Amino acid sequence: MKGRIFLYFVAFCMLGLFLPSPSDSDIRATVRQNDSATVNRCKKYLPTVIREARYHIGISAPVHYFMGQIEQESRCNEGATAFDGGMGLGQIMPETAKELHRKYPELRELAFNPYDPKWNIRAMILYDRACYREVICQDWYFAFRAYNGGVGNINREINIAKTCNYEDVEKVCKRGKKGRLDLCKLNIEYPYKIFERSRKYELVVVSH
Repeated sequence: MKGRIFLYFVAFCMLGLFLPSPSDSDIRATVRQNDSATVNRCKKYLPTVIREARYHIGISAPVHYFMGQIEQESRCNEGATAFDGGMGLGQIMPETAKELHRKYPELRELAFNPYDPKWNIRAMILYDRACYREVICQDWYFAFRAYNGGVGNINREINIAKTCNYEDVEKVCKRGKKGRLDLCKLNIEYPYKIFERSRKYELVVVSH
């Protein structure tokens, strides 16, 4: 029996040698196709993001950032649930969702449902606004890092660095203990990924 399994394994490996592997152009085409599908799905939420951002933050609210954020968080999948419990478009954690619903009357105007796009987008924007106001350095880079990793953690790094310079604050984070999962690296990358994804929405937002 073991010999037969070994022969099957060898045959399978040999077959792989003759199967065509995807070319770089094929891979790039697939990535572009997937990215295009994600953007089209995200655009469905653009009117809600514009309305909520401009109402709760102001006419100059960086709407394209928030579009980049929901793409980064959930690929604009309103039914998404993460392995750690994050829910909906903005991947809001269960306890955070309850806390935000208690804290903001604007959220209590809607039925509590983190998977409802309107509730989730409003909650995400209100939380982003709070992070922006509560971090020592009022900057969307630090606000998004606070959304991802907590206001207290970011303010601690800023206090140690004694500056609002991104690189100096990041060095403080990198000096911390690292577990099996480098949470510091993930947290630092988070705003940059949002900024990168947000670029494609800038002109779309202007046209609305």
